[in-house]
Amino acid sequence: NKFFWRTAISNNLLESVHIGAHQLAEDPSVWTWIDGEVPFNGKTYDNFIGSFSIPGAGECGSMMTESSSALWINEDCANNKQPFFCRREDFSNMPKDCPKDAPKAGEDIVPPGFPDPRISCEYVLFVAAKKIVELEILVLVTDVNKDFLEILEGSSGDNILANLTGSLLTPIKIRTTKLKVMRVNWKTNGAGMNRGFNIRYNEVEP
Repeated sequence: NKFFWRTAISNNLLESVHIGAHQLAEDPSVWTWIDGEVPFNGKTYDNFIGSFSIPGAGECGSMMTESSSALWINEDCANNKQPFFCRREDFSNMPKDCPKDAPKAGEDIVPPGFPDPRISCEYVLFVAAKKIVELEILVLVTDVNKDFLEILEGSSGDNILANLTGSLLTPIKIRTTKLKVMRVNWKTNGAGMNRGFNIRYNEVEP
């Protein structure tokens, strides 16, 4: 459930998503998964809201993504069009180690091993002379106060622009104030799964 919720918010799905559960037409008290029609009332994992199911609300199960509790509700899937989970992405092409070369402007940067990053890395971002660095954080999903994305100005020193932990529901941008170099430190405790970030940078006028 946590993986689905984090996948939803990282794709900016901040209301609800269909999860592939529905009522049996012949017995509305029974809910099943669509891939195999396996009943799960009291038999398999569920995360239903306490008042579930709401009479007349609908025959499809959805996850409410506005809260990290990610509770499930029933709704009318025929008339309430929502995104849905299909299959997990192929992460086999994700980096396995910290990069040996500096990332290029405009490239997506993700931590090694995503979505199970267990290696801390430093990324040095630089742009042309008389320009400054603008970093866009597209996705950040971490364990609060256990994983950190630290952003500093300059090739050395401790001029911290931001030190982020937890999750961002919408992308943000952070700029250096005057220097053409930015450092991004990914610091992880190496525990848990389905964490990480997706960032990219560009050069902009000061």
